[in-house]
Amino acid sequence: MEFKRSRYNIIDVLSEVGSLYNSVYLGGYIFTMTFSYNLMMSSIIRKLYAFNARFASEIKEKKKKKHNVKTQNSENNRADSGDDDENDLH
Repeated sequence: MEFKRSRYNIIDVLSEVGSLYNSVYLGGYIFTMTFSYNLMMSSIIRKLYAFNARFASEIKEKKKKKHNVKTQNSENNRADSGDDDENDLH
């Protein structure tokens, strides 16, 4: 078996490194484009339909606040109507 030694020249080294660089670049490009596309589509959909994504806990908290405001308003209205009745009697 004969062994033959070959030398790399600068062009061979650059071509091997370049192909590795292009492979990594292509992988990063595909990942970035997929991420960017999904982000763009979600932004467009949110703007078109005016949809604000919320967590379930935020929805519950908002309903609780709305319920508290309604009960306070009804209590204030009862108190106000009671004051009017007292003024009419005097």
